[in-house]
Amino acid sequence: MTILVASQRLRLYDSDELDVVLQTMARKAATLLPPTHAALIGIERRGQPLAQRLREYIARQTGRPELPVYPLQVSYGARAICKGGLNSLPKMVFKGGALIGCDLGTLNFAKIKGSHTAMKSGMLAADAVADRLFVESEGGDELTNYVDSFKASWLYEELFASRNFGPAMHKFGPIIGAGFNWFDQNIMGGKMPFTLHDTQPDYACLKLAKDCQKIDYPKPDGKLSFDKLSSVFISGTNHEEEQPCHLKLKDPSIPIGTNLPLYDEPAQRYCPAGVYEVITQEDGEKRFQINAQNCVHCKTCDIKDPSQNITWVTPEGAGGPTYPNM
Repeated sequence: MTILVASQRLRLYDSDELDVVLQTMARKAATLLPPTHAALIGIERRGQPLAQRLREYIARQTGRPELPVYPLQVSYGARAICKGGLNSLPKMVFKGGALIGCDLGTLNFAKIKGSHTAMKSGMLAADAVADRLFVESEGGDELTNYVDSFKASWLYEELFASRNFGPAMHKFGPIIGAGFNWFDQNIMGGKMPFTLHDTQPDYACLKLAKDCQKIDYPKPDGKLSFDKLSSVFISGTNHEEEQPCHLKLKDPSIPIGTNLPLYDEPAQRYCPAGVYEVITQEDGEKRFQINAQNCVHCKTCDIKDPSQNITWVTPEGAGGPTYPNM
């Protein structure tokens, strides 16, 4: 018997059937993996720990650790989430428009859930727009009633209750911070008489390269871990070759002159699509290369660059990743 991990359910196939099954799954992976079943195999850089966890899972489920494993990478994508919650909400409205959902930052970080909050913010904004239309507004108004209804809704209450979750973890660490959050959420119901704040921007928290131990990641084996470029191919991302680069550098000298000596140019690591590379030329000089064609629109670079030198702008229409299940 050979075991194939397709989802949270384990499917057993005879060896003769395996090739046919793999070919079928490659063509119809989206239909073979029910949306209610989370994929068992996460795609990440640290392939060895993932592989070990997977093998341990197989051994526990089957009692036969000697069974070979044939996982299949069925999808790939990335996105930076706004997890600051209530403390990080920007101004919600402007003349003729409003921010809703993830653009506003309504994720409940304590639960890592945001679909319901995003939908609620959209509903509140729609009600505010309808109110203006009913009084025959000609447009261009600032929807202050959207802000008022937001503060009077359960959405505001939920975000208020979880406002201390992230700052507590950042200030007190994973042990004391977790204890604080347990007390805050389960005993106090999120109604602590004070509010914690993150006062330092995320990009300013990056450690210097000299203060960090370099991680020697194992090379992707194509079975339990996968390289970036083959993963980007699965994401279906595409941009027209001749369009202007949508990743703008305020100062082209900063990546090599500043970020490389201080941080070993983190863009080449935090980017999940291999967009940024530091190339060593024949004369030994370093060159910063941007492969904008690979971009999966996660916008991490715009947020995390320690010099705030990268600006992500909207590319030409129809460009970007293709996520079939969204």
